[in-house]
Amino acid sequence: MVIDHRHIRRLLRFWPMNKVLTQKDEFTEQDANDSSDFLVTILDFVSEKRPTLSECLLHPWISCGPRSIEPSLITTRDKNLKQS
Repeated sequence: MVIDHRHIRRLLRFWPMNKVLTQKDEFTEQDANDSSDFLVTILDFVSEKRPTLSECLLHPWISCGPRSIEPSLITTRDKNLKQS
């Protein structure tokens, strides 16, 4: 099939990211909306419009989870000793 590149804009349709996430990646509607809200802002073409790192870290999509990550009690050295 040969495509005349001058007319390619007529063939392409805009597909919102939240629709892509729900239809192709099987996200829930709420997760797709939250994640696309975050991703669209950080992927803005104009760098001055993009959020700063601190603003990204405060976004509900990132900051909503629990912060109770605990280090593992078994170190690599301890694992090697047990295997010997």
